Amino acid sequence: MIRTPQFSLLFQEADLPENTEATPDTKALERRFIAPDPADISVGNVLLKQYLVNAEQRTPIIIAEMLDQQNWSAFEAHYASSGRPPYAPRHMMGLILYGIMQGVTSLRALEKLAKLDLGCMWISGGIHPDHANIGRFINMHEPSLTGEFFDALTRSVLKKTNPSGQRLAGDGTTIEAACSNYNLIKEEAARAALEEAHRQAEKHPEDPKTLADLEQTADVLDRLLEQKQNRKDRGRKAEETKVSPTEPEAIVQKMKRNRGFAPGYTPSILVNEKRVVVGQAVDPTNEI
Repeated sequence: MIRTPQFSLLFQEADLPENTEATPDTKALERRFIAPDPADISVGNVLLKQYLVNAEQRTPIIIAEMLDQQNWSAFEAHYASSGRPPYAPRHMMGLILYGIMQGVTSLRALEKLAKLDLGCMWISGGIHPDHANIGRFINMHEPSLTGEFFDALTRSVLKKTNPSGQRLAGDGTTIEAACSNYNLIKEEAARAALEEAHRQAEKHPEDPKTLADLEQTADVLDRLLEQKQNRKDRGRKAEETKVSPTEPEAIVQKMKRNRGFAPGYTPSILVNEKRVVVGQAVDPTNEI
């Protein structure tokens, strides 16, 4: 019998079987997760997996198999060994990834998807976390949501789909940066800000915030000068070059749908003939 720290609250030592040790088992102290088996879910009198197969909805089954092949130890290591069991990272990521594939990115929409979508139930085991729980999961595991994880997932997809790789297609779009469009600065203002940062750093050489501000303002000026030179090299006017003091890597460019000019980026993807994303990049200027 595996004992937990709460076991003694329910039973007295005399109630224990004779072959049960009174000391806690170390395995009981390992983190436990809420990881329900979707094989136990039924739709009417038909098991969910068979229902999806009958409905010719095999994509959720394939996605679940690929998620099962991934290593989730980096995600699981973020949790303490005590307290209420959290949802298993494998199930939470299944919900999020399936939602993205369905064009669902809102946290509240993901919460609804988990409760109503049968394919999502198969992938996530039928868990239904609320939107706040999903948001906390994303914030907690941001370091683990790296290119390495998605590369491993992509390799699993490619192995499953077995594409020829003879044809690839790429495309990109323009998205607006998070910074404000109303506090952009030119070179003169960037140099003035750097001079002031140097003066403050001389007055407070041990202040971490002052040193960080100096580094930030220096980066702003460097980025601005780099953008000016790029515009000159392309034969474009460089005198009016502006950058954001909080997000200098963003390039002021024309937005879509007649929304004028604003700091932005151009994410782009590369897909194969099976519509599997095999490459992605975020560039400050264009997909080329």
